Amino acid sequence: HDHDHDDHDDHDDGLSDEQKTKEIVDEFQWAWNAYKKYAWGHDDVKPLSKSYEDNYGMALTMVDSMDTMALMGLTKEYDECVEWIKDNLKFDHQKDINLFETTIRVLGGLLGAHTLRPSPALLEKAIELGDAMLFAFDTPTGVPHGTLDLKDQKGHNPSWTSEHSTVAEVGSIQMEFRLLSKRTGNPVYREKVAKPTHWLKEALNERGLFTQFISPITGRLRPGVITLGARVDSVYEYFLKLWVMEGGRDAESRRLWEASIQKILSELTLRSNATGLTFVAEKNGHTLLGKMDHLVCFLPGVMALDYTFRRETKKKILKNNDHSDQTNDEDDNKLTPVNFPNEDDDHHDDHDDDD
Repeated sequence: HDHDHDDHDDHDDGLSDEQKTKEIVDEFQWAWNAYKKYAWGHDDVKPLSKSYEDNYGMALTMVDSMDTMALMGLTKEYDECVEWIKDNLKFDHQKDINLFETTIRVLGGLLGAHTLRPSPALLEKAIELGDAMLFAFDTPTGVPHGTLDLKDQKGHNPSWTSEHSTVAEVGSIQMEFRLLSKRTGNPVYREKVAKPTHWLKEALNERGLFTQFISPITGRLRPGVITLGARVDSVYEYFLKLWVMEGGRDAESRRLWEASIQKILSELTLRSNATGLTFVAEKNGHTLLGKMDHLVCFLPGVMALDYTFRRETKKKILKNNDHSDQTNDEDDNKLTPVNFPNEDDDHHDDHDDDD
């Protein structure tokens, strides 16, 4: 543009949605080509030295990028990844890898890509990885160890955690393992992640909200600060998303989410004297601490998902009942406005409906 642009003006750059989409895809391909040229088959590209590094030895960037390729319609790049993964990705030599990171990035990446653009090779690799990590749950409670040695099939927790597992990590693997059961019809993966969920439920009933660490020996939380930040954050996110993932039929996850968010809003929410803005505090014993970890930024998005899911589900119920699909926005803001069909049935068919 020849005229000065006011940063506070409307962000209309004159580009159509199609042009914006093309620019986004072009930027992705530019970055992808650098990975392909300098780090193909490795975890990460190092852009300054034009080299690579491997902390996991699982082609993390490749696996992590495939669902994006599927959404962008980059079939050539996608198929090249499938071919490499089919012949080269192995899960028998990695040491000191994190169960949570491997689950959300690699298992989740393989299953997400397979869901968007089905490939038997990707599902087979997901099964291999799922099977390779099952030993993590071989503890007295079924609460998994956080650090894994796939070569020797041994798990442990770092000494600095006093041999405890991280709450966020043991509570943020359920979606991926459940999806693997859905895709394969094998219930073992779902059953494994049900164990840590059980102990998280017990802890929530006892303490109200989570501290940061849980014992794989006793299933009990280690005393400490209650926070929605590091080492806790995503456990609350997964409670809601498991309910959404099951189409509103997972009563246990719904109850865990609703119990959690109600306590978060009633016990941890404060308003800043300086700015007037609302924030989520931390709690040490009975004392509120006026700080909020940056990772708590997930919470507004999760609450928006809760609102949207309830609203859309209510519309479907009303439509199926031949009623008006007009909804009451005030009702949508309530935590418990909807009785979902069959939501009290905690036993679901492991074969999913992809709608």
